Amino acid sequence: MNLLLRVLSAVVLLPGILLVLYVGSWPLVLVLSLVTGLCYYEYAVMTETTLSRLLGFSYITCGLLSLFLLRQQAGFEWGLLILIATWSNDTFAYFSGKALGRHPLCPSISAKKTWEGFFGGALGTLLMPFLLKNFLSNLSTADILWVCLPCMILAPAGDLLESKIKRLYGVKDSGNLLPGHGGFLDRIDALLLTAPWALLYFMVR
Repeated sequence: MNLLLRVLSAVVLLPGILLVLYVGSWPLVLVLSLVTGLCYYEYAVMTETTLSRLLGFSYITCGLLSLFLLRQQAGFEWGLLILIATWSNDTFAYFSGKALGRHPLCPSISAKKTWEGFFGGALGTLLMPFLLKNFLSNLSTADILWVCLPCMILAPAGDLLESKIKRLYGVKDSGNLLPGHGGFLDRIDALLLTAPWALLYFMVR
C-alpha cells in the first residue's frame, strides 16, 4: 500500500512540478514559497529549541533558493537536470534497496538504508540524465557529469542528514501531508544539498 501511494502521489504531482519549473518566474516563486513554509512548519514541529530551528530554516532556505536561482539564471534544463539526478537517486535507491539490500549503510542513523541501495541510487543518478538527454539537449556531457557525479554522494547525504535529525527528535516522518511519502521535508531532503551544488557549479564553470 505504501508503494502504491508513493507511485500515485508522484503521478499526480510530477506534471505540475515540471510545468511550474518550465514556466519559472512568479509561479515558481509561489510554489517554492509554499513548500518552504510547509517545510518550516514540519521542522518547527520536530525540533525543540530556537537555535536548532534557525539552523534548520537556514538549511531549508538555502536549498530551495538555490533551486530557484538555478532555474532563473541557468534556465529550465539546468533545473530539470538536478531534479532528474536527485529523484533518480531516490527512486533507484528505494527499489534496489528493497530488492537487493543486505548490507546496512549507516544503521546508527537509518536502519533501512543499505549499500546496495546506495549503489543503485548512484547508478540512477548517472544513468537517467543520459537516457533523458533529449530533454537536456543544451547541456554538454561534461556539465551533466560534473553535476551528477557529486550528487551520487550529496543526495544520500541529504537523506541521511534528515534521518539523523528525525532520530534526534524521535520522529519517523517529518509530516504526513504527502501520502506514501511522509512530509514535504522528507521529499526534498536530498535536493537541499544537490541544488546548491548545481548552482555553485554553474556559477564557477
